[in-house]
Amino acid sequence: MVSDADALLREWHEKERDFGQLYLEYEPLTPHDQVVLEDLAVTMLVNSRVDDVDPLHGSRLRAVSVDSRPGEFVALGQAGSDAYAGLETFPNPGVERVEMTSDELTALCPITAQPDLYVATIEFWPHDLCLESKSLKLYLRQFRDEGHFCEALAVRIRDDVAEALQLEPDKVRVTLKQKSRGGISIVAAT
Repeated sequence: MVSDADALLREWHEKERDFGQLYLEYEPLTPHDQVVLEDLAVTMLVNSRVDDVDPLHGSRLRAVSVDSRPGEFVALGQAGSDAYAGLETFPNPGVERVEMTSDELTALCPITAQPDLYVATIEFWPHDLCLESKSLKLYLRQFRDEGHFCEALAVRIRDDVAEALQLEPDKVRVTLKQKSRGGISIVAAT
């Protein structure tokens, strides 16, 4: 077991040839970008060590997406939307409630075609499955070129997350806080 991040990164760079290009020609511009890329490298290295068995619970690791494609995680450890395969899930390790928040949701106003920026909070009470965060990030990114009213978008996200997690819609709560445009802010919750 490697105890420090620098050693993990060195090991990753040695293994990088086996996994293809890690950074996909991406050059970090800020120290924050560098931290994000290093975190990605460490995550990919850790995932490369998993023998398909969760060491804590002994369960098989798997991914399930909205389009019911079982198998390995597709989005995790991949840059960009080319790796998006739907909302991916993993077995619930025993949590009762999960809350995920993103300030990267953008959709177009269906009337003016101006971008609406949101803070999205997705809260759910899982049974068998939890949501993989990278696939959620890519899922939310797909709305950037689509026209949606805030209220309808909250319902759509709730329904898609509930379907991926195999939950009733009342077990998923979505709150979208639209950032002020034209002096008006909107909060829509399911």
